[in-house]
Amino acid sequence: PCLDSADPDAKVHEQAGVWAADPGAGPLPVAEVTWQGARAFCEAAGRRLCTEAEWQKAARGGCELYADCVTDSRVHPWGPAAATCDFAVMDDDGGPGCGTGGPLAPGSRKAGASLYRALDMAGNMWEWVEDCYQGSHAGSPTDGSARTVCGDEFAGMKVSCGGGYLSTDNVRVSSRSPVTAAAGAHDASFRCCRSL
Repeated sequence: PCLDSADPDAKVHEQAGVWAADPGAGPLPVAEVTWQGARAFCEAAGRRLCTEAEWQKAARGGCELYADCVTDSRVHPWGPAAATCDFAVMDDDGGPGCGTGGPLAPGSRKAGASLYRALDMAGNMWEWVEDCYQGSHAGSPTDGSARTVCGDEFAGMKVSCGGGYLSTDNVRVSSRSPVTAAAGAHDASFRCCRSL
């Protein structure tokens, strides 16, 4: 999701389920959105939050694209090259957001596309997914559906994937973080999925 406006220092945010771009915000990702707000937005658009399995497949590419799904699996959406500002909006030697201090317009790093041509799957914004957080994938559904039960240790925590513009070493496909569903952060956003 992206809202358009023209001042790069302005925020794009959600408050009480209403999404708005401050005047002059530019075409930036929606930020400071809670998991509930992201879910509500997707549902209102006739879609849903992606499951973690769907997000991972979009970021890595599916086994049908590899000669050997285990050894060919990608660390980064774009392939084996190290994460740099050529591929992702991240905190590099120039600082957060590749020296801009914030996120950039969605899709601004075309070289970072996944095998499915999905953009911003690592860097720019952490992305909410439907799943409850667990410390490992053990016991996760094997059919691509979301993990709906959080253990006591992670009660109320949802999964956020991919790293953001403040990230250095988290800009990779396997990056996942437990975040309280009611929390919103400067580098938290989302993408919607739909079933075919």
